[in-house]
Amino acid sequence: MSSVKILILCICIVILQFYSAEALECYQCKGKPDSDCAKGVISAMETVECPGGALAMCSQTDLRSGSEREFDRGCTKYSKPDLCTLLYQLAAQYPIGLKVFSCNICSTPKCNTHTTRWRCFSI
Repeated sequence: MSSVKILILCICIVILQFYSAEALECYQCKGKPDSDCAKGVISAMETVECPGGALAMCSQTDLRSGSEREFDRGCTKYSKPDLCTLLYQLAAQYPIGLKVFSCNICSTPKCNTHTTRWRCFSI
């Protein structure tokens, strides 16, 4: 009987550790391609906790929508297809309305500071 109790206790501990994981922190900012946000200047970025639990991911995009180009860092959620794949597909369908200069996602804390092309997953 005691081995069953130990097994149940171990299972409960594992479940609690899975659900009590800290929220993913990402940098958040928006600006033009030559802004401090786009250059990766930490003081120009806010740190935010992303919703979504284990599906939370950090993102970095450089897009032109219509005539406006904007660089954005923030949160997204893991999905299939992922955010970048969706954006590239939309840009292919609507080349006049949307251009993707870069799109990157990652899943480690504050991983969206990079200014070069990157894409990493640790799911």
